[in-house]
Amino acid sequence: MARYISNSSCFFLILILIAAVQLIGVEATCSIFLGSCDGIECDVNCKANYTDGKGSCYFNNLCTCFYDRAPPKDTTEHFRQCTIGYQQSCDADCDESCCNSKCAKTFRDGLGNCVDYSGNKLCICHYSPQ
Repeated sequence: MARYISNSSCFFLILILIAAVQLIGVEATCSIFLGSCDGIECDVNCKANYTDGKGSCYFNNLCTCFYDRAPPKDTTEHFRQCTIGYQQSCDADCDESCCNSKCAKTFRDGLGNCVDYSGNKLCICHYSPQ
């Protein structure tokens, strides 16, 4: 004998699944500059600050630490929690407005500004992790 599920039971099950998916938190990768790569072990320093971090010296010989960041528990917390150096320096070809535009196109809620860092003028993006 076949058992049938009522339409209201199916609707209730779908509603529960939708609510469960909405509650799942998603982590995102953020980054932070830790200084010049000269004379430091970038990955070791990164892991000292963020246990899940991965340090890399890929951008202008600056130690960049990539780490996972959970979404904010408090919805009033500032949305742009992550920063990263954009793959381009600020110069005559790309000024402050160019940097901001590239960050806005590349990252969620992205804002960009030019920052002097270790003798280089870098395009730094601030963005939301989700």
